[in-house]
Amino acid sequence: MSAEADLPDVLIISDKTPGAVSAKFVSLLRRDPRFLDLPVLVLVSPLRPTVGLAGIKVGQEIQLEKPVHPQEILAIVKRFLGRPQA
Repeated sequence: MSAEADLPDVLIISDKTPGAVSAKFVSLLRRDPRFLDLPVLVLVSPLRPTVGLAGIKVGQEIQLEKPVHPQEILAIVKRFLGRPQA
């Protein structure tokens, strides 16, 4: 099994992820060619709207404001999984 097989299909992070600022994390992630096309969904606090804007500028795919209904996350993940890969 190669390391490439272990790459995620979709990444879901929170603006409260311990040890990471979501926009900075996404920016660092996008520097690695393996993750250029990785869909990134960021869950943001309604009290931190600028967090989502910063993430969009560095390449996050989409943001959802918390609280998030699980069916909404599932629908977005299914949409990402149905995309053709680069």
